[in-house]
This record gives sequence, C-alpha cells and structure tokens, in this order.
Amino acid sequence: MFSFLPDLSPAQWALAIAASILIGVAKTGVPGVGILNITVIASVFGGRATAGITLPMLILADLFAVFWYRKYADLKKVVGLTGWILVGMLLGVVCFVVVDANKSARDVIGMMIGVLVLIMLGLHVARQRYGERFSPTNGPARAFAGAAAGFATMISNAAGPIMNVYMSGLKMPKDEFMGTTAWYFFLLNVSKIPVYLLLGVFMQPFFTRETLLFNLTMSPFIIAGVFLGRLVFQYIPQKWFINIVLVMAAFAAIRLITG
Repeated sequence: MFSFLPDLSPAQWALAIAASILIGVAKTGVPGVGILNITVIASVFGGRATAGITLPMLILADLFAVFWYRKYADLKKVVGLTGWILVGMLLGVVCFVVVDANKSARDVIGMMIGVLVLIMLGLHVARQRYGERFSPTNGPARAFAGAAAGFATMISNAAGPIMNVYMSGLKMPKDEFMGTTAWYFFLLNVSKIPVYLLLGVFMQPFFTRETLLFNLTMSPFIIAGVFLGRLVFQYIPQKWFINIVLVMAAFAAIRLITG
C-alpha cells in the first residue's frame, strides 16, 4: 500500500503541483510538456507508483480537452493504429509482470521508451529530407508507432511523445491535432482503468485510497493548467506549434534515456 501523503516535504509538494499544472497545459495547449510530469512524479513517489497516480490526473485533463476541441477531432486518421496499440498494451502488461518479479528491470523501461521516441523522430526527419517513403505514418512505421505507443502508455502513461511525432507526420492543422489527440488519449486512458484494476489483484495495487486522495488534492492545479494551456494555444502559430511538439518529444526522449 502507498502511504506517502503524510510524508511529503514542501519541496515534493511543490514538484507535484508543478507536474499537475503541466499535465493540464499539455492536454489543452502545448503537447509534449506533459512528459515532464512523468519524471517529476516518479522522482517524488518512485517509478512503480507513477502509472497509477498519474492516470486519473490525465483523465481529468482529457475531459477538458475533449470538451474544448471535440468538433475538430478526426479519429479516422488514427483508427489504423488501434490494433497495434492493443498489441503494445499487451506487451506492457507482460512487462509489468516481469518488472514486478525483477525490480532491476525497472531501470530500463524509461530508456526503452526514449529510444522508441528517437526512432520516431528519425523517421520524421528522414521524411522531411527524402519524401513520403520515410513517413512515420506509412506501412511498418504505423505498426511500430502503434505498438510503441501502446507499450509506453501501459507502462508509464508516456505515449505522448510517440503519438505527437506520429500526428505531426499527418500534417494536421493544430486544432484538428488537438481534437484528435484529445479524444484518442481519453479513450485510451479510460480503457486502462480495468487493466490496472485487474493487475492490482495480483500485484501491488495501482489505485489506493492514498493515491486517489492525492489526485483529488491536485485536481485544482490540473484545472488551472488546462485553462492556462487553452490560453497559450490561441497564440501559437501553426508552424511554431509543430516545432514545439517535436522539440518537446526529443527532450522527453533524452530525459527518459538519461533518467
């Protein structure tokens, strides 16, 4: 059981609040900055607790993003990923079992996700230089992106950078980008709840009274973040928007690899 709430220092509370605000900003304004919350939450509570703690926080922010950008969503552009994402999620479940049995395996998970993001970025750069045959949204690259995103989201709610690179390859207007990712991540995150509950029967629970109390405590800061993100989004030009997404994805990959 997690019993960290009474033991948080002022510095840890400050980090948790900052991470909560970033979750909101990422969902409604600047995709990519939310990956920072994964490393911040992990530094405060430990890597094993991160997935269960952050999932309700992400879903709360998803609700605002879906409400604001719902009319711009075009899920047909990402439906082809669904089967591969399920494959990746299944691999993530297997990885959770391995990690639970072998504590030393935890250290390599972030590195693996970071490498996957860099591969996606490499495909994106190659596409810019050599044309559509290197597009991160074509053929095997689509399967790779879906499986990698499914794995990353199941293990640590860290599919954002992978999906952001994939979506950038679709050349969507920024409103459509936000609407499509809002709906997709909301449905994806909600689908993980029963999986986490089932896994929690056989290993340390992902959700406890303490984690849910922490989520409730952080909810005002998440809501503040979604309004801040919405405000910022209105002033970001399309070209800057895509560049910010890609730069943040690269930063996230390096941060995950280096720990």
